[in-house]
Parts: sequence; structure tokens; C-alpha cells
Amino acid sequence: MRFGRDDVLTSCLTVGRPGSGKSWGTAAKLLWAAVNREAAIVVMDRHGKTTRDLLLLLREHGVKSRVLYDQFSNYERVLGGLSLKPSAATGYRKEAENDLRIKAAMDALWRSAGRKDADSIHSLPMISMYVDLGIRLLMFRDKPLPLSRLPVVYQLASPECRQIVATCADPVARAEWQNLLDLSKRVPKLVDDKISGALRLARQSFTPALLVRCEGEFDREKALEAKSIILLDGSNDGSVSKESAVGIYGMWNIDLFQTLQQHHARTDRPLPTIVVWEEAAATDHIGPFEIDMMREGRKFGLYGWVVTQDLGFATPEVKQAVKSCTVRHEWYNPGDADLARDDAAPDVAYAKLDPHRVLRVREVEKQRHGGFKPVTKVSTTKGDKGESTTQSQGQEAIYETYVERQEDLMTLDDQIKLDAQALLTMGTGYLMFRQGPVVTPEPVYVEVPDEPYPESEYPAHGGEPSLATKIFRRAVAESQQSACFRTVVHSEPTPWTPPSPPATKKGGNASRVRGRKPGASSSTGSTGRTGR
Repeated sequence: MRFGRDDVLTSCLTVGRPGSGKSWGTAAKLLWAAVNREAAIVVMDRHGKTTRDLLLLLREHGVKSRVLYDQFSNYERVLGGLSLKPSAATGYRKEAENDLRIKAAMDALWRSAGRKDADSIHSLPMISMYVDLGIRLLMFRDKPLPLSRLPVVYQLASPECRQIVATCADPVARAEWQNLLDLSKRVPKLVDDKISGALRLARQSFTPALLVRCEGEFDREKALEAKSIILLDGSNDGSVSKESAVGIYGMWNIDLFQTLQQHHARTDRPLPTIVVWEEAAATDHIGPFEIDMMREGRKFGLYGWVVTQDLGFATPEVKQAVKSCTVRHEWYNPGDADLARDDAAPDVAYAKLDPHRVLRVREVEKQRHGGFKPVTKVSTTKGDKGESTTQSQGQEAIYETYVERQEDLMTLDDQIKLDAQALLTMGTGYLMFRQGPVVTPEPVYVEVPDEPYPESEYPAHGGEPSLATKIFRRAVAESQQSACFRTVVHSEPTPWTPPSPPATKKGGNASRVRGRKPGASSSTGSTGRTGR
């Protein structure tokens, strides 16, 4: 099976067990799209396998200048500029889009913090309200501030906080926070209790990997128009947690979608962009915002690909939404009988259901009436005078023997079971897919390019890494020389200085103690006894 434009420029759900060939099949489709400049490509890969393989394939096929490889474990050269921008729409649509972006950012921060005390930030009203207000203070201004400044918003006594509030263009958020600042002067403990949950969330969310990517500038629209291939490698080298990677991916999703919306609003044309959520089950990529991206993204040019080992990451509602919002469903060997029987096989079988499909054929011998034939009957009668013979003409029935072929039709359940068996017995690189009314009648093999620099032929030796690793590192370094990357400037944190003790009044206890002669005892109370 070879891929074409219709196989690539569409939303897609790809499911398969480890080693089934789904990652190489996905890389082959992306390679075709990149070489033919069909669309911009953004790959979010927590494990880093697909991004690494695709980078080497692109290099082998001469695609170098358009590749941007961002390793989350790299804190020196990063793709920055992750921020929220107000909607360019007007009226109620503008308010609706802004609310959606803010809620999506709150969800991303919640996942980045790794909070488990509630299913969603929206179920905690106090935290949700003050995080919402804090994001609005940063978002609504001539030049939106990076979300990494969110913790500063909750430091009410700082001049920077007051400056952010004073320059906010949202009058409601500005007035709410100004009231909070005034209240903190009178009842600071009450205000601390109100915003403490939001402050803790802000501090937990902005891990170093996310923090350095919120600063700086990156023109995503320009990169997408140039058909760039953006590879976001979230693999963990000991410094990038799963929650941190999920938070960065969530912010990328928001930024990408608002970029595509603004491009469409300005040009009235879609900007073809393939967004790949690799290992969706392992990284919890898909949430309410991503589902909305797939539902509405087609008119903006967005094609979402969900690649996963199973569908256990999703609630029944999310699973149904993902299946219904993706046009193409690719099923590699699922490796699990329940997944094959309940999801993969019905998805394929319903589309090619044959009500006349024969299950078995039985042959049964039967007889049928074949007419009559003339016969002469002879009868003999004995009597006193002797025997007498008489003849009479008659007819005799004819019966013919024949074989009747009886067919038992196959039920839908039987057809599903056959497809489930075919799915579970497929070899590596085989798949069954459904795309609208088109469905594969049987497993097909995906033609993928050869693995560049295989470890079996170019292994590591003598303490040196393998050839593939050397070329991969060189390719990453070359891609990060692009002007799209920014150099992170590390600065040492300012040491904390304890506050000075409050001044005491003259004649107070402190002055009396300082003026006491050495060896004198202090009073212990009104009893007149002295202490030792």
C-alpha cells in the first residue's frame, strides 16, 4: 500500500500494539507529506521515537532546512513564545473564543502541575476563578505577557503586580484585581486564603521546560506558511516529567489553533497543518480542547492524527468523540482481543457488511416427482376350469433423486469475529483501515522506507555511539541553528534577604533590658520572685 494526498490530508486515528508498525507507517505518511510540501507538520511525541526516526528519514530525503527539532530536555536553544493572544473576531464570537482559550490554558496548567486532588480545575471554584482572572490580566493588553509571569500576579505587594494590573486592557479583570489589592491592605489574611490555591498551582505548573518556552518570540504562522516540520521531542532524560511535557503540548495546541484561526480570519483561506499526537494513551494528549480542534479544525486547515497503542486513555464520551471526529481509521495489530472485538473489528466490519455473505454450504439428497410412465399389468386367475390370464394398461409414478445445495448466511457477529481474527493475526506492517465508505477487505501491507543507519549494521562500539545516534545529534544541532530558536540566558536567582526587625519605642522593655547591668536578674511576673 502506498500513500497519496487523500490518505494524508485528513484526520486520522491510528491504533496498534507496540511493534505493530504504526509508528513507521505514520512516519512514512509524514515523509510523503513533507517531501511533497502538502502541509506544515507538527509532531508531539512524548517518547521521542517517531520524531527521531522522522528526522533521520527527512535528512536522507534531502529535507533539512524546514525542520525545527525542539528537545524538551534542552534548556539552551528552545522554541519559545508560548502565550495566549486575544481573539481577532468581533462581538460574541470574540468573547466565546477568548473564554475557550483561557479554559484550555487552565486545563493545560492543571495537567502540567500533575494535580490529582480533583478531576479538573473547573471543579474547584476558588482556584478556577483566580487563575482565570490572572490569565486575563496577562492576556488582554497591546502585547500579551508570557504566561510564565502568572505567579507574579499573585504577589500582591510587588510593584510588578501593580504594574500588570494598571496596564490590563480588560476593565472587569482590572477592577476585580484592584479590589483585591485594596482588600489586602485591610485584611491580608483573608486575601491570602483566597488566592493561595491559585498561587500554588501557578508555581507547580511552570516547570523549567515550560518556563523557558513561554519567554521570547516565535512566529508560528510564518513557520506554518513555510511548510515547516516542527518535531517536539518530550523524551525524558531525568529532567522532563510526563506532566511537564503534557503541559507544553497543551500550550502548543492552544497556540497552534489560535494561529490557524487568525490566519483564516485574515485571509479567508485554510492553512494546511498536520498535527500528530503520538502515544496519546501514554501522555493524556486528548482533552476537551483537542476534541474541539478536530471538530472545527478542518475549515482552518488542521488535520489531527491520534496515534495510540489502545483507547484506554479516554472515557466512553471522549473515545466516541475521537472516533467520530476522525475520517480515517487505521487498525494495526491491536494485540488485545477485547480491543479487536469491541472497537477495531466492528469499525471495519460495519462498513463492508454483506447481507448475502455465505457462512457454510450443505448438500442434502432429496426426491421429487418426475411424472408417470405407462406399464402393462398381467394378472393370473385360477379357477375350476383352470387358469386365466388378463392384461391391463396403467401408469406408474416416477421419482427422481437430486442434491439440494443449502446456504447458511453469515450474521454480523460472525463477520465481526472473522475480522477480529484477521486483525489479531496480522504481521508487522499490516493494517486494515476505513476512510468514509472505503474499507480494506483484507489486511494490506504498508510500504515504508528502509530504516536509515540500522543499529544491526552500524552498531555502537568502543564507547562511541552508533552511527544513527551521531547523525541524529548532528541533525538536531543543525536544526536548532534556525533563527526560530532562541538562546536561553540563565540568571542566578536573587538571594533572599530577611526583613529588618521592627524598631522599638524608647523606654520599652527592650531598652530596659539593654540598659540592665550584667548579672542582673529579670522579673518573672508580679510575684516578686526573680529568675536565675
